[in-house]
Amino acid sequence: MDLVKNSSDFRPESFRTTNPDHITICGHVNTDHNWAERKRLVLGKVYYNLSELIAEAKDKKQVTSLAVFKPNKVIDFSCEATDRDWSRDKKEIFNQMNIFEKAGDELKIVKKLPYKFSYVFQDILGIRSKMMIEDWETGQLYWRMLEKYSGDEKKACQRRKK
Repeated sequence: MDLVKNSSDFRPESFRTTNPDHITICGHVNTDHNWAERKRLVLGKVYYNLSELIAEAKDKKQVTSLAVFKPNKVIDFSCEATDRDWSRDKKEIFNQMNIFEKAGDELKIVKKLPYKFSYVFQDILGIRSKMMIEDWETGQLYWRMLEKYSGDEKKACQRRKK
């Protein structure tokens, strides 16, 4: 695809297509040799020191914003209760976006997670951090566990050890 630097985004890896209708698939990353090609592309530089990664993100010459960080130790997974419904302001914003489903003439806003999920971990220097998980997969896991445990939120949030 034809790309140009996205001038409205400061991140060095941010580009936009000039013609979204003209995209040509020119290669494939296969799973051979335990994803060797994928690992070569994605794991070129792995950070183990969170302070180093944050410093690079703030450095105007580097502005690192896309990185792989591997904690030295995952200490905990936390599940903290939060608001059960979207605020009025959020609902107004949602009504201007495409994150809802149309059910007849009524707009149905996506269900809000009633919890914030986070990892507590330490980096290679032993510095502890807590990082919120914002990927949709964690939310989907919560909804599946809530269904599995017949609506028991406490069980849906508990960490399961194998």
